[in-house]
Amino acid sequence: MGSVKIVNVSAQNSGVYRCSVTNVLGTQNCYVNLSVYIPPDDSPGILQGVLLTLFMALVLLALLVLALWLHRSAQESKWGYSREDEERYNEIRYTPSLIKRSFV
Repeated sequence: MGSVKIVNVSAQNSGVYRCSVTNVLGTQNCYVNLSVYIPPDDSPGILQGVLLTLFMALVLLALLVLALWLHRSAQESKWGYSREDEERYNEIRYTPSLIKRSFV
């Protein structure tokens, strides 16, 4: 039994190979057809994978923002105040009519 090892295979190695054996009893030939397939360089699978990953990341980011917004809205409605009330809490108001009455 014999074997053949072809290293650095390329499309140029495609073709019909003949194996010939000779001894005192005679000669025997065997023919093998070798076809080498090389895929195209522009593989769309990688680009599609990257685009799908980016799209999924954007969807997850949008869901995270939505969840945080809903959580914040639920907290505000639970305590019965809004951001406007929080901003007006420390507001100092000037009312001239109240000041005049207090000095008279």
